[in-house]
Amino acid sequence: MGEGLCAGPGTAVTILLTVADARGEVLEDLHAQTPLVIPFAQPCAYPGLRGGLAGLGPGEETEVFVPMEHAFGRRLPEKVIRVRDADLPDQGMKPGDAYRYKSPDGRERLYTITGRVEDRLFLDENHPWAGHDLVYRVRVLDVAPLDRFPGLLTETP
Repeated sequence: MGEGLCAGPGTAVTILLTVADARGEVLEDLHAQTPLVIPFAQPCAYPGLRGGLAGLGPGEETEVFVPMEHAFGRRLPEKVIRVRDADLPDQGMKPGDAYRYKSPDGRERLYTITGRVEDRLFLDENHPWAGHDLVYRVRVLDVAPLDRFPGLLTETP
């Protein structure tokens, strides 16, 4: 265990996490039962989460509100493209599927299929949580010195 440490520089924080939007709709609960270890001073896949963990210790719970501007930003309509279904190698694609596709600028990007109209699919490059204020529900399981996790990224100077 973390010997009474609190989350901060030089630590790794083990948490259980649920992500919801501001209305309470759960967007992700992958780590609600499966612990997630976060090196405190490193960038995190969950924007705004690290600041909400600062100073917390094992057994503490919190909710961290992150406005969309500090999470994944606003949805940008220009990040949505329309392509013919016949132009995709997999004809069985449906809304909700993730797909790698060459964008109009020639770079391969990750899109989410968001809709279909006749023979056209809408591919959205926005993060699925863009346009949402986020609420992270967190329970801290452990806080330990970062050096206990040699496989994690090291602290940045």
